Amino acid sequence: MGVIKYGVCLKKNPVKGTTKAYAVINSEEFNFTDMAEQVTAETTVTRTDCVAVMRAVVDIAKREILKGNRIVLGDLGTIYPTLTSKGQAKVEDLTAHYITHVNLRFRPSPEFSNEVQKATFEKTALKKTMRKALADEQAAMAAKLAALGDQGDGDDTGDTGDDTNP
Repeated sequence: MGVIKYGVCLKKNPVKGTTKAYAVINSEEFNFTDMAEQVTAETTVTRTDCVAVMRAVVDIAKREILKGNRIVLGDLGTIYPTLTSKGQAKVEDLTAHYITHVNLRFRPSPEFSNEVQKATFEKTALKKTMRKALADEQAAMAAKLAALGDQGDGDDTGDTGDDTNP
């Protein structure tokens, strides 16, 4: 079972103008090199072989996602692409021209999802980088809300991916 470190930040609702305290994950970056070092420490695989295999897995996963395929990563879960498009009145009118964005989704396996829900939490002070990231996120959200207000109800676009059955 893992221990997730979290901090508390105040977030202002730009529409209502209210401010509330919320928990946010206060994490360190765990990168490709860190992963390779841990795999090497926990197996008989050399670091060089581990890095080569991990790079190949990343390259293959990218190639398959760019074909529109789902990548099932065992007990971790599934990474899959979905599309956002502008809606058209007739099926025959919807062409690739109206596809506006490719989204990437991750759906954890049921086993991993259950494991994550058993995590415990440790309150910590927010790191300076986390505070900056949260401020940037809040500014981006305010800009999105302002843009939505200018565009109406947004019925012309949407994620057409089916998140219920990846």
